[in-house]
Amino acid sequence: MRYEIRDPLLGPNGVLRVSALACHDAEAFIVQTEAEQVPDGVEFLWAYGGVSGQRGRRDGDIGTEDVPISQWFQLRPEFADENAIQLSSGGFLLRAKPGFIAGVSPPTSRLTVADASNWNDPAALSREPVATTRPIVVGHRRLVNGEPIFLAVQRVPSGDAAAVPDADSASTSRVSLITAAEMPRRFEASERYFAALRGRFSGETPDPFLNAAVGALTIAADAGWDETQKAIMHGAIAWRTKLLGWRGPYSLDTLGWHDRARQHFTYWAAPQNTKPVPEQVPPADESANLARNEAGLHSNGDLSNSHYDMNLVFIDPLFRHLRWTCRGRKDSG
Repeated sequence: MRYEIRDPLLGPNGVLRVSALACHDAEAFIVQTEAEQVPDGVEFLWAYGGVSGQRGRRDGDIGTEDVPISQWFQLRPEFADENAIQLSSGGFLLRAKPGFIAGVSPPTSRLTVADASNWNDPAALSREPVATTRPIVVGHRRLVNGEPIFLAVQRVPSGDAAAVPDADSASTSRVSLITAAEMPRRFEASERYFAALRGRFSGETPDPFLNAAVGALTIAADAGWDETQKAIMHGAIAWRTKLLGWRGPYSLDTLGWHDRARQHFTYWAAPQNTKPVPEQVPPADESANLARNEAGLHSNGDLSNSHYDMNLVFIDPLFRHLRWTCRGRKDSG
């Protein structure tokens, strides 16, 4: 996401460019901020906090909450309850029940702890640190035209939190923690990764928005793959759980990820129901007004034990995979 911010505080011609980029190789994101034609003495202030673990009514699905999604993702002071922030020379470690977050800031910035109740009051956030039960971390850094400022936030497994050192030094953690010195390189590497991903499949139509959507779809297809679980997820963000069928598996062979397709199909073949075929098909469920037949669905051959019949949309992309990868081979018959 790229933003251009203009404000009287930045002068008549001043602009603040902000780029937020998810890392392709870590559970992290990096923000790059750069000033242009901003008068001397302007301070850049940023804040982070509110790790509550709130997942939403339908696991973060859009359009299912009582308030617009733009309000749903806004920080509320109570989100910072039971958060603890440990500052270091180059960043911070935020400890919360849902998980631990390591933050990295430029060594030249000043970090303080503020009260989450002042989230929408920059003047209050910029004051001296306070004692609070709802802490958030606040960073201060003078803006210099043409000199980029990098900030990073990274999820740390709970077992590694004790190994998180000062954010600008080497790490003994099992995860590869981003350091201040690495942020520019990691940012550039992720930019190159996603640029290559967008160009993996292209479209040329009279509609430039449709052409742009093709690149966005490749990003979504890659985000739907979970490298650790070797399977397609229900969603890239919301509903991030393994899913047997629907549209996701079709993307694997279409985009040339045949190794991923093989891993996905192999994973789901293992839990297939191999119990004997029942002598009679069980009757439809009266509790669902005869609209479902869960007992029949989850009998011999069922793969996912979900209330959807996913077998069809597993077998169809499986056949496509075999056609894409076995054509012309002597043993393909």
